[in-house]
Amino acid sequence: MRYDAVPIEGFWRETWDRCGCHRANRAAGADRFFVHDSTPFPNGDLHMGHVRTYVPGDVTARYARLMGKNVCYFTSFDSFGLPIELEAIRNGIPPRALVDRSIERMTRQLKRLGISYDWTLVGDSASPEFYRWTQWLFLEMLEAGLVERRSVPLRWCDGCGTALSSMQIDGGACWRCERQVEERRFPQWFVRVSRYADPLYDGLDRLDGWSGRVKSMLRGLMRDGGDGRPGARALDWLVSRQRSWGTPIPIVHCKRCGAVPVPREELPVVLPDDVDWGSGPGALGRHAPFRATRCPTCGAAARRESDTLDCFFDDLWCFMQVAVMRGERPGFTRENLMSWLPVDRCQSGLDTFQYFHLYRFLAAFLHERGILDDPEPIRSFGGTGLVLSEGKKMSKHLGNTVSPESVLDEHGADVLRVAMLWGAGPQRSLEWRRELLDRADELVRGTLGLVADLGATAPAHPAAAVGRSRAARTLLRQTGSAIDEVARFVEEGRPNAAVEALSALRRRIKRFASPRLGRDAAAAGVVSLAVEDFLVALSPFAPHLAEECRRRLGRSVPLCGCSWPGRVAAGAKELAR
Repeated sequence: MRYDAVPIEGFWRETWDRCGCHRANRAAGADRFFVHDSTPFPNGDLHMGHVRTYVPGDVTARYARLMGKNVCYFTSFDSFGLPIELEAIRNGIPPRALVDRSIERMTRQLKRLGISYDWTLVGDSASPEFYRWTQWLFLEMLEAGLVERRSVPLRWCDGCGTALSSMQIDGGACWRCERQVEERRFPQWFVRVSRYADPLYDGLDRLDGWSGRVKSMLRGLMRDGGDGRPGARALDWLVSRQRSWGTPIPIVHCKRCGAVPVPREELPVVLPDDVDWGSGPGALGRHAPFRATRCPTCGAAARRESDTLDCFFDDLWCFMQVAVMRGERPGFTRENLMSWLPVDRCQSGLDTFQYFHLYRFLAAFLHERGILDDPEPIRSFGGTGLVLSEGKKMSKHLGNTVSPESVLDEHGADVLRVAMLWGAGPQRSLEWRRELLDRADELVRGTLGLVADLGATAPAHPAAAVGRSRAARTLLRQTGSAIDEVARFVEEGRPNAAVEALSALRRRIKRFASPRLGRDAAAAGVVSLAVEDFLVALSPFAPHLAEECRRRLGRSVPLCGCSWPGRVAAGAKELAR
């Protein structure tokens, strides 16, 4: 059966867009199911790590819709940060232009992959509407005594003009420009996570929906050497950065009054437009470091804080942005947050695990402020491992990447989705190899073969004679059992096992159908029932394929009008009596 993936998948994406079937119902309700993916950096094309991180979240969202849930599924673009600033300088364009271009490209690629976000909710952390609330959070923490400024020694790269973390230093040199790092003292802004360190550590065991590996990694991150108390790495978070492309810290420095917070009604403090982006691979953008302003307290001449916030400070609350920014009265209010939270499933790469505890820190802080009822608003947190090539992490630096775009062009989205999901358990590293695509392509072609054998005239329900067929009863019982197993695997965050179960079910249906179709009218009804429910169960993993196969069977109702299969199991029990 001919299946030209690129135009067929494009047709179904256009159909989904027209019907708006992936949009969340904004009205509050008990049936809401909230799925959030970690935020991508918009500084280039989609890579295989993105595919591995985002497809499992999409599987969860599509499954929840079939279960009758009002699904809220989105992400935000993490649009600030040094990598974007450096990439913009290399290209000779302002960071905002680079971000806009990259967001447009990555949005197209994510849609092509079949990621079913409600795109009306997707945010951009570098927009003033977004970072207004990042600044508001900073001021709230400052008021609560959680933010302080002190002089500390930092590892400084003179080539990049910024302080570096230990992860950005390789052999005593900057990993970007390879210049030797030196130690300098600077006044820096810190967030005192230490106030919540003990309860956050003790509360790890209560996170039933968080994967064991994530909890184990967090426990190791927060534990000191001997006495089990949270260690220094988890205590204070250095949040100031010496670069231009970031959220401006809303502080004014006055000789009389000291460091004065900008009044909340004057937020956002917008990025200055007088930035000199410099030249050369190591240059960083700079705006006037002592930009003139007036003190909000005494009115005397003053200067704005020239450092910007760590881009993870923006990312910290991105899963809440649908509640904070989309209501009639935007803001961090109890009414706004409790109408959307909690997050039922949050998906992220394990390579960013060192930040996971900060989501919980923010929730604990908002709970203490009376804004959030639940101090643990993320019910389930799944992590995905690295994508490797010849034992090494895929990276542009190593030159061992495989372009998702090229795979999409050759095989289509569903083959790539299935290959990535089936290749390994989500928290294990996945070694990318051609055989993964071949196996996924075999499942796609085998599914098309089943549909071709059945034809578009198959009856919608098995004939009464099925009751006398032991083989038919067995097939229906096995189909129901397999689909129940797939549901359990999805809910447990084990999509690889779910795809394996679906592949085995396809083979089972094929073994029953091959000697009977064309000879036994009753068998066609049994196969039709099993195949239709198999396709619905397959749809979270290969949504375009499932839609197209149902169309070829003459079914006019798209998948957004379907429910997770239950009638197979019920029918099998009835026939088995």
